[in-house]
Amino acid sequence: MPRLVQNKYSKISAYCRFHPVILGLIILLPVLIAPAWSKEPKPFEEFHSNLGEVLILPLYARPKPPTQNQPGKPLDIATAPENSQTNERKLDSPTNQPEPAQTKDIEPQELLTDEEITELLFGDLDEWGSEEEVEEEVEKEELLLLETSGWLNFYLAEFGLGYSDNPLYAAYNPKSSRYGEFTLESFFLSQHDPEQKALVYLYGEGKKFADLEEDMSGLLLALVDYTFAPSTSSLSYGGKVQHTYYDQGMDFSDLGSTNRLKITSNKSMISPFINWVDDDGLSAKFELGWGKEALRQFADKNYIRTLSFTLGEEGNEWIDWQAKYDLSNTEYQDRNAKDGTGNIIPGKVKIRKNGASILLSPQKENLWTKGTKLKAGYVKARNSDGAYYDYQQWKFSLGKEIQSEPWESDLSVGYNSTHYSDRLTSKNALFLKDGVSLDLRITRNIDPHWKAFIKWAREEDRSNDPEYSYLSNFWSMGLSWEK
Repeated sequence: MPRLVQNKYSKISAYCRFHPVILGLIILLPVLIAPAWSKEPKPFEEFHSNLGEVLILPLYARPKPPTQNQPGKPLDIATAPENSQTNERKLDSPTNQPEPAQTKDIEPQELLTDEEITELLFGDLDEWGSEEEVEEEVEKEELLLLETSGWLNFYLAEFGLGYSDNPLYAAYNPKSSRYGEFTLESFFLSQHDPEQKALVYLYGEGKKFADLEEDMSGLLLALVDYTFAPSTSSLSYGGKVQHTYYDQGMDFSDLGSTNRLKITSNKSMISPFINWVDDDGLSAKFELGWGKEALRQFADKNYIRTLSFTLGEEGNEWIDWQAKYDLSNTEYQDRNAKDGTGNIIPGKVKIRKNGASILLSPQKENLWTKGTKLKAGYVKARNSDGAYYDYQQWKFSLGKEIQSEPWESDLSVGYNSTHYSDRLTSKNALFLKDGVSLDLRITRNIDPHWKAFIKWAREEDRSNDPEYSYLSNFWSMGLSWEK
C-alpha cells in the first residue's frame, strides 16, 4: 500500500460504520493530543533548526497490499510534498541545559523557516503525488468491492534491523547507530452502499536506536475519509479529518554540546472536497483545508488554510497525467517577522505559498516505461512582513517499480533546489540549498502473508551555509506480514 494517505477514495462503495476501530482510536487519542504537562513552552526565539539533524522516518518503504484486490503516499497531506525530503535539524541548546564550552564563539542562530518546520515534521506526509498513487491502488480493488459486502480490512506489521551512519542528520560530528524499526498499519473500508464511501486509517512507525541517547523516534497518524457519490451524477462530495503526531530527537553537536532534546508535534487538518469524473477518464477535484499545528516544547503554534485544484486524465493510450495547483496561508502566533539579515522587525510571520506540480505516468507496456512515474513541482513562498522566509523551490523525482514474481523492487530518486530572495548567510551571500535523495527497496514474497525486504535510503543536502549541509544513509532488512 502506498505510504501517504491523504487522498480521495472516490471509487470505493461504502458507508461509514466505524465501530470496528473505535477501541483503537480511543487508545491512540491520549497520545495524539497529549499536551506538555511538565513545563511551560519556551519562546520560539530559543529554537533553531539545522535543516536535517532530526531523524526522519521516511514513508517510502511501505509495501503495497496483495495484488489480489486489496487497497491500500498521505500525502497530499498539507502542502506538499512536495516530495518528502525531510531535512530539518538543529535547535539552540535549551536554557536548562549546560552551556556549551565554546559559547563565546557561537553567533546568534537563525530560527526555523516555515518550509523547514513543515518538512521536518510532515515532509513525507505532504507528498503531492500521493493522492494519485493511492487512488490507483484503490481502483485495482474496485471489482472486489462491488462483488462483496460488509467491510474490507487490511492489516500490516513490519519489523527490521538496520544501521545508519548519521541518523540525526548532523552537519558536524555525526554519530552512527544500530536500530530496530517497526511499522503497524490498518485500514477499514465500508462497502455497504454504492453511493457512500468511507475509510478509517491508522498508521504508526518508529525506530529504537541502540547507540544514541535519544533512543526512540516515531510517528502516529489517524485518518477518516468519507465521500457521497450519487449514482445519477458525475459529482461526488466528501471530507477528511486527519491528525498526525510526531516525536523526534535533536542534535546540538555543532555547538560543542552532546545535549539532545525531544521535539514533539501535533497537527490536525479538516478538508472538504468536490470530485468530478467523466466517462472518458478526465477528472477534477477542488479541495479546501483548515488546520492547526503546534510544537510541545516551544511556543510555535500556527493556523493553516489551504486551497487546491487538480485536473487529470486516466486511461489514455500513451500517458496518464495529473496537474495540480496549491495555495496555502500559514499564520504563526509566536514567530516574529525578520528581515533578510535575520533582524527581528515588527509583526508576526504570515507566509503565503503558491505551488504547481505535474505527474506523468507512461502507459506503454515495455521495460523502460512500465511502472515509471515522473514528477515536477514549483513553490513560491512570500511573507507579508520582512523577506527572511521568502524563497522559490523546484522539485523533481523519478520513480520506477519492477515486479517479477516472487521479487518486487521500488526505486525513487529526487532532487530539490531552493533559492532565498533576501536571506543572507554569514558571508553576506544569498542563502541556497540543494537536496538529493535515493530510496531503494527490494522485496521477496515468501507466502501470501509474509515477505522479506532489504532497503537503503540516502539523503544529502548541500548549501553555501555549511550548517545546512549533511549526508545520511540508512540500511535495514526485515520481515513484513500483511493480511
